[in-house]
Amino acid sequence: AFSIFGAFGGLGAVTGILLAGGLIASIGWQWIFRISAIAAFILLAISYIVIPISAPKTEKSKIDYLGAITATIGVTGIVYYISTGVEYGWADPKTLPIFIVALGLIALFIFIETRVQSPMMPLRIWKLKSFTTSVVLAFVSMAKFQGIIYYANMTFQEVYQWTPIQTALGFLVHSLLAMVVFTVL
Repeated sequence: AFSIFGAFGGLGAVTGILLAGGLIASIGWQWIFRISAIAAFILLAISYIVIPISAPKTEKSKIDYLGAITATIGVTGIVYYISTGVEYGWADPKTLPIFIVALGLIALFIFIETRVQSPMMPLRIWKLKSFTTSVVLAFVSMAKFQGIIYYANMTFQEVYQWTPIQTALGFLVHSLLAMVVFTVL
């Protein structure tokens, strides 16, 4: 299952990069966002047809609304701080207070998860060595990959003066290799 998932991830990367290159080269970079929104709505509509409706549960599930809200706003604040800190400055009044509040919300989220009856993220899972190791490795791997994509893209277009289509084709080798390697692994 993981091999198939990984292979389709590589296939998705190939498709996405080639479509993005084609859109940028033909009708403009703004259409990358428009096409994504249109595709999301189409998939939402298809999901109502394809996904079967299950019988309603007799037991009402308990949802950790407070945990969901604190985690979402906290992570959003951290992302805002990271993305705007370069422009305004890391200690600027537009960024630093939001970062401090975001860290406080993450701390509140952890506190809530220790107290609520049905936590969104049971903290006991962090005691499993395999889980913790997997999360750390996934974080490092994704962070590394995003940096490579960004700088490779800049190198292809700014240094080599490649067109968007040539840049997309430059990433094709990586994506196709990912499909093969994930299937083998």
